[in-house]
Amino acid sequence: MKRILIYALNLSIPLLWFFSIYLLAGQSDQIQGRLKVEEVFGETPETVDAQYWAGVYLKGDKIGYSYQSYQNSNKGILYKEYLKMRLPLGGAVREVEADNFALLDSALAIKSFSAGMTSGDYEITIHGLVDDNILQLDYITGGKHNSKTIPLDEKIYFQGQAPRVVKSAGFKEGTFTLAVFDPLSLNISELKVDVGQANISDGDTAYAIEVDMNGIKTTMTVNSDGEVLRDEQPGGMMLIKEDRDKALALKSVYAEGEDFLKKLSVSSSVNIKKDRNTTYLKAELQDINVSAYILDDGCTQRLVRREPVIVEIDRNVPKTVEIGNPDEFLNSSEFIQSDDSMIIELSESITKDITGRIDRAYAISDWVHDNIEKDISVSVPSALEVLRVKRGDCNEHTVLYVALARAAGIPCKTIIGIVHKDGMFFYHAWPAVYLGYWHHLDPTFDQHTADATHIQLLEGSIEKQAELVNVVGKLKVKVLEHR
Repeated sequence: MKRILIYALNLSIPLLWFFSIYLLAGQSDQIQGRLKVEEVFGETPETVDAQYWAGVYLKGDKIGYSYQSYQNSNKGILYKEYLKMRLPLGGAVREVEADNFALLDSALAIKSFSAGMTSGDYEITIHGLVDDNILQLDYITGGKHNSKTIPLDEKIYFQGQAPRVVKSAGFKEGTFTLAVFDPLSLNISELKVDVGQANISDGDTAYAIEVDMNGIKTTMTVNSDGEVLRDEQPGGMMLIKEDRDKALALKSVYAEGEDFLKKLSVSSSVNIKKDRNTTYLKAELQDINVSAYILDDGCTQRLVRREPVIVEIDRNVPKTVEIGNPDEFLNSSEFIQSDDSMIIELSESITKDITGRIDRAYAISDWVHDNIEKDISVSVPSALEVLRVKRGDCNEHTVLYVALARAAGIPCKTIIGIVHKDGMFFYHAWPAVYLGYWHHLDPTFDQHTADATHIQLLEGSIEKQAELVNVVGKLKVKVLEHR
């Protein structure tokens, strides 16, 4: 239910994704490991070209800080970044740390990098090397090493390099695109950059720059040195340039009852007291762009009206639907490793001697609910990592369920949306399996059939969840009918 926070933090802030990077660029072409936090602040090289500190804010509250530096070397530009966030979530303060060290060419394009994020027991590490127009990726998740190669048609960048690329082009007004590495999908995405007019005030020059990646827009104010003075994100996220001491000043203790899950929740006109038993819901979704979301699944959720936006969910009367390519919902991916031997063996053991598809789907849901501890996790989960840690919230439960279901030959997909609890709606993820129609389950809540307060907004793989940031702080639910 707190997934939107992770994606608001990790995707909508160009400087702050989970690039935790270490490369011994000056000594070897082989990636060795992660950069230690103390190394970021312990070094004071004389050749640093630029250093940058910033505070990270959510709806006016400071939740973290970031650090960047660019250092010239005889092999290129060493780019270093560190991020720390401290967040009150689910009754406890959760800490997230990420560090970044990459080798860039003179145009700030990627030559090599190593990336990762650590939060509690969850960790992901990604290494990359650009060689002969190919990006070679090695990533570690669930304790296993994996590899992937991506052909390149042009140079690639980190999203956070956009302001300095604009500077190198002389802040020329207009729109251009950059190919950037997207760590959520482990693929290359297009970043649209729009450079506005210069604004001169008290002798200082600043430029308005808007970047758009996969429909998520960020507005930056950048000075003539290419430094981001202010970075405004969807959902109330903001990055503000600060001196070192101010940036490092974070809260150690939060007031009792302060919880960012509630701060990011969606208001409801009605407190549905028996929400887990609800099988029918009709609701108006306010302040949402209907064309940008999947509000009709053709089975149990129907888009009744587009203006105002009204959806109707009836779990009792599913409608059959044909799926064109079942393999799309059976395939393995970087984070849903349904073809891994551990996932296959576990899936087979759970569904042994169970023949019906629906019964196998229920058995997998029972196993995930019973064996994954319920806890808030600030992570980018993979099925193998969840199986290793055996703890998490809705996203961890869902990604493992989808992998196990696909390994059992059950077409399955991830649903992204909101769910009612305690008088409000929270952002949530749950799976749906194909039984001639899309049947929604929720292993997090131990529901063989997800109750009707589960309102679908999107569906798809993990990177799709970033699109929720465009409705955070805006979306409201007016409950028209429920039973």
